[in-house]
Amino acid sequence: MPDGACAAHPTPQGIERAQAQLRQHPADGTHLSDSAPSRHPERPFQLKVRAGSARFIVDEPLGVGGLGSGPNPYDLLSAALGACSVMTVRLYATRRKWPLEGIRVNVIHHRSGLDAVDAFHRKLQLEERLSVEQEQKLLAIAAHCPVHETIRSTHASIETTASTPEKPLVPSGPLRDGVG
Repeated sequence: MPDGACAAHPTPQGIERAQAQLRQHPADGTHLSDSAPSRHPERPFQLKVRAGSARFIVDEPLGVGGLGSGPNPYDLLSAALGACSVMTVRLYATRRKWPLEGIRVNVIHHRSGLDAVDAFHRKLQLEERLSVEQEQKLLAIAAHCPVHETIRSTHASIETTASTPEKPLVPSGPLRDGVG
C-alpha cells in the first residue's frame, strides 16, 4: 500500500483517496458477468466481478471443471467472514485502547455433501500479548461480526429478479433457503 500504510492502519492520505474513489464509484452493489460459455467453452464458470471499485475473477477449481483462475464462491464467503471478523475485533480493541497491533485470521469452510451443514473454522491470531480476559472478549466479539451474524441467521431473505434486453426486471418474490 502507498504511504507505508497497511489495511489495519491506513494513513490520512490513504483514507482520503479511498473516500474520493467511493465518491467516483459509489457502492451500488456487486456486479457479475460471465464470459458467455457458448463463446468460451474453455472457461464455463469464470465470472468477472465488480464490487465497488474492485474488480476480480471468480472461478471454480480445476477439479470441478473450472480453471482455478480466481476464488470460488465459498472462498469469497470465507474471506468475507474473515475480513469482517478482523474489522470488528480491530474496532473493539481500538475503542478500548488495547495494545493490539496486528490480527491475522484463517477461515476454512467445509461441507461434506450438498445436504450437509456448512462448517466454518475461524482462527484468529493476535500479534500482541493480551490478558486472557481480553483475548476471550475479542473471540466473543468476532462471533458477533455482521457477516458471522448473517451466515448464522436463518431469517435472511434474498429477492431475485430477472431481466433480458427485451424485458424489464421481473421480481420473483422473496426466497428463503433457495425455495421460492
